[in-house]
Amino acid sequence: MENIKEKNLLSLAIPIFFELLLIMIVGNIDTIMLGYYSDKAVGAVGGINQILTIQNMIFGFINLATSIICAQFLGANVKEKINELITVAISLNTVLSVVMGGVFLIFWKYILIKMKLPLELTNLGESYIKLVGGLCIFQAITLTCSAIQKSHGNTQLALYVNVGVNILNIIGNGIFIFGWFGALVLGVLGVGISTVFSRGIGCIAAVIFLKKSCSFRFKLEYLKRFPKDILKKMVVIGVPAAGENFAWNMGQLLIMTMINTMGTDSIVARTYLMLISGFALTFSIALGQGTAIQVGHLVGAKKVEEAYAKGLKSLK
Repeated sequence: MENIKEKNLLSLAIPIFFELLLIMIVGNIDTIMLGYYSDKAVGAVGGINQILTIQNMIFGFINLATSIICAQFLGANVKEKINELITVAISLNTVLSVVMGGVFLIFWKYILIKMKLPLELTNLGESYIKLVGGLCIFQAITLTCSAIQKSHGNTQLALYVNVGVNILNIIGNGIFIFGWFGALVLGVLGVGISTVFSRGIGCIAAVIFLKKSCSFRFKLEYLKRFPKDILKKMVVIGVPAAGENFAWNMGQLLIMTMINTMGTDSIVARTYLMLISGFALTFSIALGQGTAIQVGHLVGAKKVEEAYAKGLKSLK
């Protein structure tokens, strides 16, 4: 694992950048391709995706903490603790995704009404929020596997998974939006089916890659003895790190709620604008994640001064 500490930051950040870009594109592909079907469909999916961003942020808080702790364990060469951490992280995000999926399935209408989404868009987006929000378990597990892979320096594997997910999503959207291969045109419902199917396949691939590349084996005994030390570390590291992201996304949710009162045209315009502006932030986030991996390895190896210097260098 020494080579991860000594790697050029860009060699870690560039694959992470493309991976984050592809994760963002999955939702944006739905928006872009729906633009050829109906602007109202774009408004409905755009409004719902803002809510689903909050869901991903919750998974991200666990995954960021997992990534940092895993890097520290790798730097300290504590392999047994790594297996325990991965088991806890995947289990925790699985439980959270089932709970949140249930909330979206049962309270979808209440959520969209509170978001001030116009009634015509609320009805149009019902199938999408139930499918993509209700089955968020695939996204939760995939993102967790990706965070662990990146801590091990396997940034390309997470990228390959997301390339595959995007290709499947584009093909699925084409089938259900444009009627490729003689299929029924299902619009928003079809886009939801395509997104969930592609993420499901991506989830299976991510777990297989994780087991092979990181020698991971799920052990129930880690959960039976209640891993309070791991959970405490996750909270101590994850909550402060996720604070900024939480504030940003809650602000965007409030802005979206206000724009939803202005009508369909304003909602559609903001959806396209957010699609474009999201690309500007992605590379900075990738640099931050790459730095966190390297610093985590150095801290785990007790090279605190070198870790501090690495963090300052990245900031400059």
